[in-house]
Amino acid sequence: MPRPRIEYEPKTGSSPTMDTELLSLLRCPETRGVLRKATPDELERFNAAIRNSAIRNRTGEIIAERLDDCLICDSAGLCYPVRDGLPIMLVGEAFDIPR
Repeated sequence: MPRPRIEYEPKTGSSPTMDTELLSLLRCPETRGVLRKATPDELERFNAAIRNSAIRNRTGEIIAERLDDCLICDSAGLCYPVRDGLPIMLVGEAFDIPR
């Protein structure tokens, strides 16, 4: 018997979203603190700072790529970018949360 064909249709105009179950399992690699998704207001504030070349990651590189999403560790004051629906959980890629 042939297997049913499964087709994937990405949502137009949006980036992939991260699974909430995955988010509940992830922890900050630096402090093991809890992570949360950034709010739309936080994302807008971060992207405004990125447009002004005002954010550097932990390795000192200026972040130039707009953020579609990111994970925040409030206890560490760090933000981890999410690219194509995948969290980049490297301390060097994280940046300090702009105040």
